[in-house]
Amino acid sequence: MFNQVKIIRKIDFILTPLYKIIPYTHYWQTLKAIGNRGKTLLDVACGDGQFMTIINSDHRFVAHGADIFDPYIKKAKQTHAYAKITKADIRKLNFPSKSFDLVLCSQAIEHLTKKEGFALMKTLEKIAKKRVIFITPAGHMPQDPYDGNTHQKHKSEWKAHDFSDRGYIVTGQGLKFFYGSGNAVKKWGVFSYLFSIFSLLAGPVLKINPDWGVYLFCWKDLS
Repeated sequence: MFNQVKIIRKIDFILTPLYKIIPYTHYWQTLKAIGNRGKTLLDVACGDGQFMTIINSDHRFVAHGADIFDPYIKKAKQTHAYAKITKADIRKLNFPSKSFDLVLCSQAIEHLTKKEGFALMKTLEKIAKKRVIFITPAGHMPQDPYDGNTHQKHKSEWKAHDFSDRGYIVTGQGLKFFYGSGNAVKKWGVFSYLFSIFSLLAGPVLKINPDWGVYLFCWKDLS
């Protein structure tokens, strides 16, 4: 399995630039959700910065990162993807109102309780001038802490209506029928790419029922 993981990483390294332009891939969906609504972007729970390094490879955004885990912050600074990185607990963010055009919260709200997650929505809607974007697993996707980071544990599950009822546009990404709620790459190795092909073809269907996806992409315009 170790060899398969190495092969997958090499394939992904080669294909990553294409993932940004191939419809219904995770990176393509992210850029579509962000849209062309502004220049300044706050990346909430930015982690080690690798995701923003890809999303912002053309330096389209002036990105500001925020995370609580020191080892991730150190790695994120080394990517040079951010103009600034702030150490912060996302449950207690203290950025001024309307201080960023865009606020992105990717793979983070599920690490909070449901009550904390809804409170985070309200906070980010105050911080953003134009658009707030959430990316989160659709429904049940358990995860235990790793990297020595206790904050990595999943504490809540989210459905499309949790966002659409609050004015968000929601679509799904990745077909859960193929992937399930676990790590398909870990389970199937290089054969997981076959699932990816079928999953991309099913992309338009996930606009109709986002909860069939592995991930929810949710965005709300504020002005």
